[in-house]
Amino acid sequence: MALKTQNLSSVGIAPSLPFVSQHVNGTEQSALQILYKTDWDFCDATTNGATHSFHPYPARFIPQIPAVLIRAFTKLGETIYDPFVGGGTSCVEANIVGRHALGGDANGLAVLIARAKSCPPAKGSTAAILQTAIHAKRQAENLNNKVTAPALSVEWFDDFIIREIAAIKQAITGLQGASEREFCFVALSAILIGVSKQDSDTRYVRVPKNLSPGDAIVRYERQLRKMLRLMDLCRADLLRGMTDVRVADSRIPGTFADDSADFVVTSPPYPNAYDYHLYHRHRLLWLDMDPAELKQQEIGAHAHYSRRNGPDENDFRRDMERVFRASSRILKRGRYFALVVGDSILHGRRVRNRDIVKDAAYVAGFTSVIDFRRRMNSRRKSFNPAHGNIHTEDIVILRNDRRQ
Repeated sequence: MALKTQNLSSVGIAPSLPFVSQHVNGTEQSALQILYKTDWDFCDATTNGATHSFHPYPARFIPQIPAVLIRAFTKLGETIYDPFVGGGTSCVEANIVGRHALGGDANGLAVLIARAKSCPPAKGSTAAILQTAIHAKRQAENLNNKVTAPALSVEWFDDFIIREIAAIKQAITGLQGASEREFCFVALSAILIGVSKQDSDTRYVRVPKNLSPGDAIVRYERQLRKMLRLMDLCRADLLRGMTDVRVADSRIPGTFADDSADFVVTSPPYPNAYDYHLYHRHRLLWLDMDPAELKQQEIGAHAHYSRRNGPDENDFRRDMERVFRASSRILKRGRYFALVVGDSILHGRRVRNRDIVKDAAYVAGFTSVIDFRRRMNSRRKSFNPAHGNIHTEDIVILRNDRRQ
């Protein structure tokens, strides 16, 4: 739904003066006019363009949202920062329009995906990348039947699938270039749930699947070819900017230098909505990452918030205040922070996360400029409806007014 002038009073802005806030400047006025003209529902938008379909990543925001915001609030050659980089959507969209990108995430898998999507491997590496599938097929035939699988994975994968995954992993490890290895590991990760007994990316239960020997390697090679084709189509666009993504807790300062970003755009985790450590568990284990460690660091995890005496919205507010304080050092003073957040259901209560993040931002030195609600595509399911609101979400624009 496009933002209409008559609706602006509901967000504290006079209808006769749309998008005018206190201490407004020309840059802010120009950016907000772009927001005013945008239909934020993006009902018919394609969300899997560029490299966005490299890897499934539930609950990420659609690329059209950061694309509009980045164009509105930054100039060519400037740098955006995403403290919850997730699947790397904001990094890809920044690079495509000639902006640099910084990103952090506690989930090492998210960082791997973001790098693979926004940092193309060497142009001449295609043959070596595809060769990993050939090597894996040969190795799988020679591997001992008792290949050791990661802990907790034995009951979730057929023996022949375990051998094939181990062979693929071994072949990838033999690649020389780091970007080529990351690219291939993302392809492997992308097919893991499909060749496991896990029902889906959003349902952690075992179900029978009709898999045959060779299926994992066939799917891996198919995924590689798909990713290489998409990368070839947008390689030149992605190279317009540079991306630096790191495994980091966004609540802790120092991940990136002070004043290194011109704009922040992100979609923080919603309390009680999703468990990345759980639904990505097998991927993390096969990639030698620790889901237990991620569980401890994950903000908003359902595993924490669903407990009877677990955290509540006040804990989420404190976490987000720390995120804002750390981000305010990275973001230049006077520049803008945009975030997309939906509501949550905590112990049967509906919690308006928009108000929580605005309160946390204010304490950390940010000024609220505007916020508005958009309707989400009803066919796009990111969360269990019992845990979070999947029908609408809020876009909140803040200005970093921290003291020098």
